[in-house]
Amino acid sequence: MNKIINWLLTVLKSIMRFFLARKNVGVRFIFTLFFIVVLVILVFSILVLTIVQFLSLFLFVKPVDSVKSLSHKLAVYVYKILRYLSLSENKEPFPFSSIPEELEPPEAVDLTNPQPEVEDVMSPDENLATAEKGGVKPAEEESTSKEEDRDAIILDYQEGEKKK
Repeated sequence: MNKIINWLLTVLKSIMRFFLARKNVGVRFIFTLFFIVVLVILVFSILVLTIVQFLSLFLFVKPVDSVKSLSHKLAVYVYKILRYLSLSENKEPFPFSSIPEELEPPEAVDLTNPQPEVEDVMSPDENLATAEKGGVKPAEEESTSKEEDRDAIILDYQEGEKKK
């Protein structure tokens, strides 16, 4: 009976050494579970802020700066959490460390109706100068009727038949 008890104690000590050696992994797992819950809440919050921002865009055609700033800060925080969860960073995010700083400033967004682009249209004088250099012919000279084109095609075809 003593042999069985000694054997069980040896197995129990081995299991305890195994878990004590991996204590940090267990702590990291608990932090990971906590940050997964925080991540779900943050993603939902960002979605709500996005809907609010688009509603304000439809009404005012300009983004609300406070909503934009909050969304940006939450996105940076989500990024830090994802780095922690993916083991790319060992430092725990916000509640256990400082608030993350902006990685890059948010861009200015202008969603007003864009001005039509200026078309690259040549003036009549430029068109004439280009035609004189051997470029594009002026519109008056280019006007040929469809009947003239058809007759030329027919004549070309007939000449080709005669050569055969």
